[in-house]
Amino acid sequence: MIETPESVGEWAVKQFGKPTPLAVLRRMCDEVLEGMELCVVKSEATRTMFKAFRVGLGYLDKYAHTPEDQLRLAEPIAEELADATIVGYHAASILGVVMFDEIDRKMDINRRRKWKSNGDGTGQHVDEDIVMRGVDEEEEDTLS
Repeated sequence: MIETPESVGEWAVKQFGKPTPLAVLRRMCDEVLEGMELCVVKSEATRTMFKAFRVGLGYLDKYAHTPEDQLRLAEPIAEELADATIVGYHAASILGVVMFDEIDRKMDINRRRKWKSNGDGTGQHVDEDIVMRGVDEEEEDTLS
């Protein structure tokens, strides 16, 4: 399947319910933090730093936008999403990754996973991520 923004959005809403833009952007930050963690050697200091980032993101749960706010903010948020996508494409080009292919590959995995809802229209997979576990174990071996 060739994924589109619409096919990904339809899958996510079916899986988790209708989110607010803020909930999805917060979830996006979690994914970016995971990528950043892969770029650094894990130590107690970096683990503490990334934990603090995630705790800070938790404060966003207190904000609720009305539908009118969401309409008013649609254009400026879209511009920031475009910036984030451009930066993602830049990172992909540095890594030699074709984003369209990677999105199709990852959505194939996501469609086969088991998920739990976070209650805000986003979610987390509940099955074990073997790729991430392997990276963590490898890093712990180098730190020993």
